[in-house]
Amino acid sequence: MMSWSVQPIFHLYMFMFEGEESLLANTIDSLARQFYHNWKLTVIADGPAPDVMFDELDVLEWMSLPAEQDPYIFLNHLIMKQPDGWAMFVPAGVQFEAHTFLSMGDYIDQYPQQKLFYSDDDLISANGTRHSPRFKPDFNLDMLRSTDYAGLALCETNLFRSLGGFDMLPAHENYGLIFKAFELLGSSAIGHISDVLIHLPETIQRQMNQPTMQMAVEQHLQRLGINAYLEPGLAQNSVRVEYKWPLSPLVTIIIPTKDKIEYLRPCVDSLFLKTNYLNFELIIVDNQSEDPDILEYINALQALHGERVRRLQYPYPFNYAAISNLAAKEAKGDYLLFLNNDTEVLHAEWLDRMVRHAQRPEVGIVGARLVYPESGLVQHAGVVLGMDSVADHLFLGVRDIHESGYMDRAHLDQNFSAVTAACLMIRKSIYDDVGGMDEKNLAISYNDIDLCLEVREKGYLVTWTPYTVLVHHGSISQISEFSSRADENSRRFMGEKAFMLKKWLPQIANDPAYNRNLTLTSREIQIEALMPTNWDTNFHDRNRVLGLPLAGGSGDYRVIQPFSALSHAALAQCEYYRFNHNFTKPIMISEYARIAPETVLFHAALNDLQLKQLDQLKEFLPDVFRIYSIDDLLTNVPEQSSAYKEIKRHFADAKSRMRRALQSSDRLIVSTQPLADLCVGMIDDIKVIPNRLPKEPWLSLRSLSNQSIKPRVGWAGAQQHQGDLAIMFEVVKATADEVDWIFMGMCPENIKPYVHEYHHFVPIADYPAKLASLNLDLAVAPLEIHPFNESKSNLRLLEYGVLGWPVICTDIYPYRTNNPPVIYVQNQVDEWVAAIRQILADKAALTDAGSALKAWVLQHYMLEDHLDEWLEALTRN
Repeated sequence: MMSWSVQPIFHLYMFMFEGEESLLANTIDSLARQFYHNWKLTVIADGPAPDVMFDELDVLEWMSLPAEQDPYIFLNHLIMKQPDGWAMFVPAGVQFEAHTFLSMGDYIDQYPQQKLFYSDDDLISANGTRHSPRFKPDFNLDMLRSTDYAGLALCETNLFRSLGGFDMLPAHENYGLIFKAFELLGSSAIGHISDVLIHLPETIQRQMNQPTMQMAVEQHLQRLGINAYLEPGLAQNSVRVEYKWPLSPLVTIIIPTKDKIEYLRPCVDSLFLKTNYLNFELIIVDNQSEDPDILEYINALQALHGERVRRLQYPYPFNYAAISNLAAKEAKGDYLLFLNNDTEVLHAEWLDRMVRHAQRPEVGIVGARLVYPESGLVQHAGVVLGMDSVADHLFLGVRDIHESGYMDRAHLDQNFSAVTAACLMIRKSIYDDVGGMDEKNLAISYNDIDLCLEVREKGYLVTWTPYTVLVHHGSISQISEFSSRADENSRRFMGEKAFMLKKWLPQIANDPAYNRNLTLTSREIQIEALMPTNWDTNFHDRNRVLGLPLAGGSGDYRVIQPFSALSHAALAQCEYYRFNHNFTKPIMISEYARIAPETVLFHAALNDLQLKQLDQLKEFLPDVFRIYSIDDLLTNVPEQSSAYKEIKRHFADAKSRMRRALQSSDRLIVSTQPLADLCVGMIDDIKVIPNRLPKEPWLSLRSLSNQSIKPRVGWAGAQQHQGDLAIMFEVVKATADEVDWIFMGMCPENIKPYVHEYHHFVPIADYPAKLASLNLDLAVAPLEIHPFNESKSNLRLLEYGVLGWPVICTDIYPYRTNNPPVIYVQNQVDEWVAAIRQILADKAALTDAGSALKAWVLQHYMLEDHLDEWLEALTRN
């Protein structure tokens, strides 16, 4: 905020009607919570102010509407005489996130060319429950002409004056204003903030009015001189615009085929029987058909339809892009329609409706709604970039043709970044201008996506319409062509995917027709729940770090806790992604690119998916700083560990896997010096950062002593400590009559008869409090003498020590680190028993030992006191 070139004032205006007093109070309460205080609210109503605060507070203004005064003229007059700033017309009951005006100020400062903003929003009930979030696309002309999706708008007052103010469009005032802003300044002046900043009262849904929306669209088109017929659309509260043109240009329909007469015949027959737009020619491109019925059928078509039907031969291996380019060169039409041979026409107006869109000068490509036969499930309702790494069909196989989907997007004319060439119309001059399809690099896959993106780069819109519907069986030619060459096809596909990622990754990662808060892993529109979206890539004032932790305690200590502490201290923007133990779901390159981290940390990444992720990051996002992190010697796990069999079964080659991972990494972070020594020669840049404890919750916990008649002696740990506890059986057995043994987590069966209390392990979030509740007088930390344990950290001493517990532990390297005040023993039963008896016999010494260890932990091992180490390690030099 301090760096903004201007400190904007946000002036809100509201009509308030009788009975809305409580709604007004909700709005004022939310405004009072704003982090940015340069705002004002003007309420326009028939009666007097309901509260004296409107006279006492400068930020609140009550204006009584004069009798017989048009409220919109009155409103516009107030805004137009407002000093330079920003204005927003809001309904009573609207509420704002506390950072709303800060966020809007950031965008105003960052994008000075944008003079009108809208944001994502949701609904809020009378009891404060939020629901029905709308994660919107960036400015989308055809979707806006279909429905009032943008909602409330923040408008610069100078622009407001130029636009002539609000039109009388009750409940849709902002809708008309956005249209006028577009008409005057174009889409580049309209900004979208992908964050739920606004909470609309549920009553606003009941106020939405289709006739009023249709009126706004009609006025907009009239101002532009566009001739169109309007009617209610498929979705509730939507508008269908049918553009009218004086000419019916020639369309060349291009259908590639190879055999498959059972698909081609119904496709072409339905085309001629059901299409009411007659000014078209048909080019069938025959790609080495062997079925004589195909040639016979095409000959019959030519005999019946004369020059309207032509047959071209493509006597080479299947190359969809080359086939399309060949036909385009031979086309006589002003418009090209690429149509798959496994489609069927369902209704007479399909082609006419596509042509009406295609003739709009701002439109470059038009796509259609495609459905599967019999099931009626959607096969194509637009393409979202980034799904399936590069692009995928929205709603494919998950929505019925009658379902409107999220924000009604399956039933609205709208702009997408791409549509499928299974039914794609393009002006021939535009096709020629972009050089057609890329037959060299994209012979089969993604050539239609590439074409759409090239057309968008020229400034044209890609429009999808639900009002043209065809049946599409789905890639029948490709399935037939490549079923016998699966390996070759897979290599070709991966090559084409890689080409697209290298050429278009910035666009793939930031689809303006979608929203960064929506997942790329589902063809259904769903809110992103796994990949963090808490930072805004439009702003970059701190290092952005993404961590990929293991599930469990290790991931908490090595990723989640330090990352959370860095973020809380505002030193970096750190987020993490949780995986299950086996990392079965890869993160797509498009997902990484969408959140644009500067650094990605891979924690103990060993499986094939993880290693592939590292390789892909290096290939497609080479500027991302890649860090590998380990905190266990996974190359040498003790045989008695519960993890031994799994490691041997899946990662017997753990060292070579680690070597491969480090070859794709820029830096290694380890928890101990022995782990660093292990990796010398594998990577040059190694940082050692010990495990430490976060101050919360550890420092707020209280563990009590002397809570039982016998001293409470205990151990806590997970299931992989079988070898560590082997020595303890005889120790526990020998002292069971003298002390109350307390075990938490793992407890071998042979020890249980001698244990006074056994506590099951708890989720990691509950672990500190549960551990403290054991109320131990003495804690033990045995470790098997093994290279794995010699490479471990001293974390167990830290957890015991911060609770003030004295500790007896095995004399082993990690427990010697930094000279802790503990009692060391060799792993001999008599030494353990003697040490336990000796320390318990001297209560004063026991208390002093616990206090000394706690002081040692507080001095050296509190996480927040060492964040500089983590910040340096996570930042590229």
